[in-house]
Amino acid sequence: MGIYSIDYSNKLVKRLNALQEQIISKERQVSTYRYFITETPEVPEYSFEKTQHLLAEIQKHIITIKHEIRKVNMTEEVSSKITADEAILELAFLNSTLPKLRGMANATPKTTNTMSGSNGSEIRECNYDVEDANAEYNRVYNRIMQLQDELNSFNLMHQIKIDFDVDRFFEEAVI
Repeated sequence: MGIYSIDYSNKLVKRLNALQEQIISKERQVSTYRYFITETPEVPEYSFEKTQHLLAEIQKHIITIKHEIRKVNMTEEVSSKITADEAILELAFLNSTLPKLRGMANATPKTTNTMSGSNGSEIRECNYDVEDANAEYNRVYNRIMQLQDELNSFNLMHQIKIDFDVDRFFEEAVI
């Protein structure tokens, strides 16, 4: 139990996800076993009930932490006068737009391609000003950097309460 920064809480969610993957991987290895009919089987130690309970507990903790983070993100503003949630959504949109703008900004305004066996050349021209695309790329890139910087500060400054003993949970979380 304790009060943790959103940054730490996000890292805690990653740690819980990694633990969940580790348990599922181990479960795959020990939940079944093979042996020859002439052998005495060596049955690996495994408890279906204990494993499922632990996985459910991990899932409950992940849901609780993410919910608490989202409550803060939806109500608290980053310095640009938008909520953290809005900043996260804008970042996702801008990051998906950036590769297209990079390609348009790096395009050659006019290219000529001579086809073998033909009498002429094919000309390809941009139907936009490459400098405009470059300016838009730089604007979007700078906005991404600004939002990311604001969110990094926000995540370090804002805190949430976690209602379970984090260290103890990880010490006891074994199958």
